[in-house]
Formats: sequence, C-alpha cells, structure tokens
Amino acid sequence: MNTAVSVKDLQFTYPSYSSAKSKPLFIDLEGVFHQGIIHVVFGRPESGKTTFGRLLAGLVPAFTGGNVSGSVLVDAVQVLETRGCHLLEHVGLVFQDPDEQILMAQVEDEIVFPLESMSLNRPQMHERLEAEVSFWDLDDLRSSNPGDLSGGEKKRLLLAVLCAVNPAVWILDETFEELDEQWREVLIKRAVESGRTVIILASKHIPLYDLYVSTWSIIDNNQLYQGPREEALQKLGDNWEYKKIHPSLPYISGDSQYQREPVISIRHLSFSYPGSKSGSDFTLYVDNLDIYSGQITAFYGPNGSGKSTLSKLLCGLISPERGEILIPGKGGRLRHAAPGALQRYTGYLFQNPDYQIFLPTIKDELMYSLLQAGIEKSDARAQAATCGELFGLYNLKDTPATMSYGSRKRLQAAVCYQLDRICTIFDEADSGILLAEYIRIIDLFVKRESSLIIITHDLRLAEKLADTVVQFQDGRARKVEGRRKS
Repeated sequence: MNTAVSVKDLQFTYPSYSSAKSKPLFIDLEGVFHQGIIHVVFGRPESGKTTFGRLLAGLVPAFTGGNVSGSVLVDAVQVLETRGCHLLEHVGLVFQDPDEQILMAQVEDEIVFPLESMSLNRPQMHERLEAEVSFWDLDDLRSSNPGDLSGGEKKRLLLAVLCAVNPAVWILDETFEELDEQWREVLIKRAVESGRTVIILASKHIPLYDLYVSTWSIIDNNQLYQGPREEALQKLGDNWEYKKIHPSLPYISGDSQYQREPVISIRHLSFSYPGSKSGSDFTLYVDNLDIYSGQITAFYGPNGSGKSTLSKLLCGLISPERGEILIPGKGGRLRHAAPGALQRYTGYLFQNPDYQIFLPTIKDELMYSLLQAGIEKSDARAQAATCGELFGLYNLKDTPATMSYGSRKRLQAAVCYQLDRICTIFDEADSGILLAEYIRIIDLFVKRESSLIIITHDLRLAEKLADTVVQFQDGRARKVEGRRKS
C-alpha cells in the first residue's frame, strides 16, 4: 500500500509567551498514513492534535513560530521545506473552529477564493462551485454572510471548500463534532468515495468510525501511537465508553425526592430571521415548553433547526416577536421575564468559547464577574483559584488565546459556573473536549441542583443524561418523554 503521509523524528516546541519556557509538544514523533483510506487520530485537549494537523498542512510553524525539526512528507512533498501556497493541491484542512478559517463575506465567495488561487478558468470554477453548493445544501445560503450561519452550517461551508479544491490529503479537525447525524453520514461516505487519504482528528469516538476507519492512532505524551482498533479504544477508556456515563453521575440516577417546579415556561413563542437565507425566512415557533428545577433538558435536532435560537431567547440575547417567557416571581408565581431579567437568570455557554473569553489571563477571566458583584479582591482571588482547580485550570497566569480549543471551553464553563445562574445552557459544549471531561463539568453543575439545558447532536448523550429530550425540526420543538437510563 502506498504511503500518503510520513512523519519521522518530528520535534516541535511553540514559542514562549511568558517567562516560563515552553515544553516540547512532540519529541521524535513518527507515523505513517497510507494512501486512499480513512484514518482517525484521537487525543485529549492540549495533546497536540490540532498542531499535528496544522504541521501536516504547512500552517505551523509558518504562521505561529516555534522550533521544528524532522521530516513531514505529504503527497511526496516535504512540507517543512515548502511554502503554504504550493501545498493547496496536496493537503487541505478543515479547522476545529470555523471562525478561525473563514475569510470572505459571502458563502459562495468563500468557496471560489481558493479556486482562484489555483488559477482555474471561470467555467471550471463555476462547475466546482455549483457542484459543492448543491452537495452540501448551501444553495439558499450562497449570498449569506458566513458569520450568520450556525456552527454546523459553517462546517458544511468549509467542507464545500475542501471538496471543491479536492487535495490529495484531507485533514478533518473535530469536523464531525458540530454536524448532525445526517451530515455525519454524508461526510464519511463522501470521504470514502473520494478515494483521498483522510485523517480525522477527534477527541472522542463515534460509531461511524467503526464502519469506515481503517487505521487507529492516539496522540499522547509527545508521541503518536498507531495500532489496531481494540488497542486504541482501550487507551481511550472512559472517554468513549457510553456504558460508563451513568455510573459516573450518581447525582441524577435516582427518582426525584420532591416535586420539581418550572424555572422557565415558554408560551406561544415565535421568532424570525427575515431574509437571512437568500430571501427565505426562518421562523422558530415553540407552543408550550417548561424547564424544571434541578433537571437536565436536552435540545436535539439537525443543524439550523432552531436550538441555538431558542437558547438565545431564553437568556435574553434576542427578544421574541410573539409569546412570552415566564420565570418564578414573588411567591413562586410565574411572571413575564424581560430580556434584562433573563440575562441575570440564565447562563449561556456559546458554541464558540471565543465569543465569551476576552481577558488576558485565566485569573482575570475567573475574577471578573466576582469583582463586578462587589466581592473583595482577596476573596475573589481565592475563589478563582478554587474554581480553576475544579475545572482543571491550574495555572491562572496562562493566556486563554494560546490555550487549546478544549481548554478554552473548560474556562468558559468555569466562568459560567461562578455566575451561579438558576438555569445554564450548554450549546454543544461536548464538542472538542473529552467525553469524561464533559461529564465531569455537567456533574459539577448538577451537584448544585442547577437546571441545565444541553444542546447536542449526540442522541446517545441526550438519552443518557437528560430527564427530557426536546427535538427540533424546521423551527418547531417537540417534547419527548424523559429518557434518562437508570
């Protein structure tokens, strides 16, 4: 079998951004990826998955700096000796965070941009554009600003770009995470049919890998381990075995000891994005829905079906056109909640942590809300240190901008934890982090009897964790019976 990617004696260290000297991320790393098959590389946050992918694509250290040595051969090209503009037809990468990669102001311009760089003639560009717009169901979005798309729609846009260029090696960095089940199937089948070499970088296992992946690898302790499926999954352990989720959450395993009361009630709610999708409106309508105290509600459904829109309504970021959102008032009686009241009542973890993290250090992020609440600086510092330990953020001097995507998600959760809202919404917070870490974070909130809303594309996760699953389809929400397994 021919070799598509070969890495030998790879060593890499990022530049130091503080007084502390950076530690090597890779030490004498070696690995081989054969041509024309699907590979998966697992790893925990900060293990180096994203950096590995960007090294293969020629983006690191070209745009980050750092010390690198060794050999990285991709499609017979020595990547470390080649400028990125000459790698376009050899290797393509879909970023974990789409907002880091998207450049243009219109969807179709994003697809055409790299084709222009390849010096294709106009008929060729038009043919590839139309094929990928149709395949990835982007026709109604072609004139939209990518910033207005949902997380899953942004991923489909970047996949359209990748397929239009169609390089010899595809690298998919957590690309399956924010796609619904239908699009996951479409992507994996397209990858197989392409005949290209596909390297999937992932934090956790999904069943599709069992059907289509040919080689299994783990990045850990500066090295790349390659072996059979069983060995790889054994190394992952609790990070992928869903049968171990429930015993790890004893706080929600039993029946309620008291009557749950609604903390949020939705009545005849509607909201529209007029003309946002090439002149076609999107309208969310929720007739009656209650969120109960101390329970977990899962929002589940396809990309763009309204899950995040309802979440933004529930935390006061946008206002409904019709209907109302009710929360308990004096004496426990439900009252209308204005957006300002909801902002103080409901916490929201955005799908992208960079929308919420903005201060220079972890300590600054964790202390900010405490200081705003009037807590003394010394007490705020102590509380920040305690919270940092709870969420695995031990060095409070670390700079969020240089942390991994998964670590930034943990910081985002820690900040929200300190706000101590009555209800907290996790918008696809399970993407980009280990399953075990996600469960542990949920556990911390559950212990405080917080009401949680988790948005996920993983039905297994919803069924295991949630008291109630709310299914979304085309802007409509339908409540399903409680599914939590005992």
